[in-house]
Amino acid sequence: MDLRLKSHKPGDDITIMQTYIKRFFDEDHHFREVLALIYKDNKTGIKFKEEFIDPQYEYYTIKPEYRVPYNRTFVPIENCIRHQCKRTRLERDIYNSLGMKDLYDQRLKEGDRKAIKSIHRDPDVFLSDNNIEDHYRFWFANEYQNTICPITKSFFDIEVDGIEIAGQFPEMGECPVNAITVVFANRMETYTFLLRNPKNPLITQFEEELKTHGTNELKQFVLDHVSEFNHNEDGSPFYFGLEDMKFNITFYDDEILLISDFFRAMNTFKPDFALAWNQSFDIPYLIARISALGYDPAEIICHHDFQYKECYYFIDERAKNEFEERCDYFSCSSYTVYLDQMIQYASRRKGQTKTLSYALDAIGALVAKVRKLDYKDITQQIEELPYKDYKTFVFYNICDTIVQYCIEYF
Repeated sequence: MDLRLKSHKPGDDITIMQTYIKRFFDEDHHFREVLALIYKDNKTGIKFKEEFIDPQYEYYTIKPEYRVPYNRTFVPIENCIRHQCKRTRLERDIYNSLGMKDLYDQRLKEGDRKAIKSIHRDPDVFLSDNNIEDHYRFWFANEYQNTICPITKSFFDIEVDGIEIAGQFPEMGECPVNAITVVFANRMETYTFLLRNPKNPLITQFEEELKTHGTNELKQFVLDHVSEFNHNEDGSPFYFGLEDMKFNITFYDDEILLISDFFRAMNTFKPDFALAWNQSFDIPYLIARISALGYDPAEIICHHDFQYKECYYFIDERAKNEFEERCDYFSCSSYTVYLDQMIQYASRRKGQTKTLSYALDAIGALVAKVRKLDYKDITQQIEELPYKDYKTFVFYNICDTIVQYCIEYF
């Protein structure tokens, strides 16, 4: 199948990063599909995207003289007829190619979708029942070198101002997002986005302190924190390569600008992967909060290169407490793949002894001997922390992403 990539030809060394499908009705109320394919040039590291409107699907039927009444695992390709059609018309096209148009019309009239789809089990039909995204991944892997290449990662964490929440835990989008930190590991840069609050004078004090002294104290604190229980063979402190980390802190009066700048950084630097620990809170909350502020999440979160924007988070409720079996995903028009680091950690180790806790603090201590920042000597409630010790609150948010980085370091 010809993928018709605009920027590369078959045989080039490129790696597919992600695919997603967006379905919608056009102005004429016709059902349409757009398949987005994001890939990276392994030689230059530059990423590209293609959007296939009404994507084509390629399948095969057996030539009449080679047909048998039972299923076969495979047949010689020269014994087959190649077909290509719109994915949305796949079943109809298969019935037509087998001379069974009347049967299709009858089943369609009866509204029996299950019977219509049974055509994929016909012994004369091959390669017809793949998910459209998997189908394009299959042809991509066959047409391009797709060699193993280095990847870039980022780690992020959000905090919300829950001091006035009605219940014990904030509802999605209920409270302002007052802090976001993201670590771009390949750039050795950390960006922290903080929301000003006139009701909290400690924020102004911390901001003035930064203007005078910069982030030197923060950097030294991070180095001391990660090396507390980590040493090189000669006894010197082991810093996980953080000696060269640059810390950036920006304050905002407008929450939507804070959230927008976070995603603008993601879409500017385009890391291959963005990881949050228990992402099923962070991303859905940001989506809900953007909506609560009166904006379209797709316009804020997605990269502007994409004409057809998708912004949807799926939470696997069937395995909500079985992290190693969870299949959450974020379908997003972006050059970056967003993943739940906790689920990735749990699923990769599900054949081993089950960990007692998948909390970030527990896994950080287990894997890297680096823990979250403990603030319990200040308050027992995280929502009170920015109002009692704002500097510790900011350091706490940053340290969460540093623990994530250290876990992945190994």
